[in-house]
Amino acid sequence: MSKEGENPETKPIDSEYYQWSKQINESKKELERLGVSTAPTRIDNSQAVEELAPSHKLTSSAWNKAGTWEECDFSKWAQSRIPEIFKTGHISKNNYEITFPSVEKCDGQATYVFVKGKKRPGFDFSLRIKWKATCDSEEDDATGTVCIDDFSDTSDGDYEWSFKSNKSDENHLKAKSAVQASKGEIIKLLDAWINEFKNL
Repeated sequence: MSKEGENPETKPIDSEYYQWSKQINESKKELERLGVSTAPTRIDNSQAVEELAPSHKLTSSAWNKAGTWEECDFSKWAQSRIPEIFKTGHISKNNYEITFPSVEKCDGQATYVFVKGKKRPGFDFSLRIKWKATCDSEEDDATGTVCIDDFSDTSDGDYEWSFKSNKSDENHLKAKSAVQASKGEIIKLLDAWINEFKNL
């Protein structure tokens, strides 16, 4: 019970609130004495994007500064990014214009392992990629798939390939041959993803 005339809401000078407020005021005065403005500064959108955006360069977690073993999983990113790259692919071969509308299967994993401060990328996927081939002299487009069963960092580009066409008519067989002859260009699309992955 408070004494008569005493304001019960008055905070004693030794309270945590008082000490904290006093420290803030003293710090502010010291900064102003040194010529440092304590007023809030407006940041426009361009500054936010160009100056304040976090770096996307992959590093180990904050808790792993000692350089112990750590693994980061990028499988979902890879399974999204690989189809995006193939959708941009366009190859001209043997009078056919070849595109890759979708990646029907992208099973596997992509990981980064941090060991003693160094990052080591690794990946291993099985791919089934849909192709479409158009020829001016043919009324219908030809379609099929190309399968790569060992798209991995240990294959060193020596992948296992299989090519299929959805029909066996002459147009489809010619188109499949054109796709088979495009392995070099398909490898460039795979390499585009590898380079992105290794530069995360």
